[in-house]
Amino acid sequence: DWRANVSSDDRIIIDPPLSARPEAHMYPATSDLGYALVVAVVLSALRVILKVSVGTWLADYFLEKPSRKNPFQGRVKDADLRALARATESKNSDAFSSVLKKYDDITEEDIADWRKYHRANLEHTKIVSKWNESLFKLIMYSCTWTFLLYVLWTEPAEYNWFFNIKHTFIDFPDHPSSPGLHALYMFEFGLYIHFTIFQFVDTRRADHWVMLFHHFTTLGLLSVSWLFFAHRTGALVLIAHDLSDVFLEASKLAKYAKAETLTNSIFVGFAVSWLLSRLIYLPSLRHLLGVVCFLWLSLAHTAAFLRLP
Repeated sequence: DWRANVSSDDRIIIDPPLSARPEAHMYPATSDLGYALVVAVVLSALRVILKVSVGTWLADYFLEKPSRKNPFQGRVKDADLRALARATESKNSDAFSSVLKKYDDITEEDIADWRKYHRANLEHTKIVSKWNESLFKLIMYSCTWTFLLYVLWTEPAEYNWFFNIKHTFIDFPDHPSSPGLHALYMFEFGLYIHFTIFQFVDTRRADHWVMLFHHFTTLGLLSVSWLFFAHRTGALVLIAHDLSDVFLEASKLAKYAKAETLTNSIFVGFAVSWLLSRLIYLPSLRHLLGVVCFLWLSLAHTAAFLRLP
């Protein structure tokens, strides 16, 4: 037994038998992932509600509006203004010219001013979209990290792996999940399903494919860690990663609002949290590699515990 080589100085408390654990604790199962799909749908609806209610109002209050005025306002019909906007976006010069032929008083200077106005208006629309995206992510990351901290902090002291990392390894894979951790895992899974889908809906960014790969990788790691009872390790990785994301999204909001001092201050918080959580705390989980290796060596044992739907 590998535990025979552990020194008594390590003060490891072996996990209590299942009969001594709260009845509410349960083993992960593949059928649990169905809850994640429900969470993804609910989060998508909440995001739309947040955008139309609070997000747009906050954007109007904090974001700088375009200073340029529409040179065609009052001179061109609304239907033609919409046609000009579509032609400008699609770079269809023929459609653009056909609309302007109806008006004899439009000069080249007016056309140049229109293009500048439309470009500024389009840029503002993109910033508002990014603002709503970052606002939603900030709320989600803040909630998940706070709830995860609460769940880990309140795990029964007899086998709390947040304070004694060795418990991510002891008695593996005989690791049931508490209701709080179960709910949090399903929420995180649903959140990243939502992020993956909305990657094709949100404003296209330069790192589109990188983030898409990131979301698929995260979903894969969440699935494997849940289905093969490595959720203790997964929870510690989540709490290390989500903290810096809170600061990152907050700094983006400050940047969109052009609050440079606030942006720099929050970014310092992001850098410090990233350093502490990902370069100091996460590597200190020296049993993570052991858990992964032990996971693959114990697949036969693990399969006996898996409850297939």
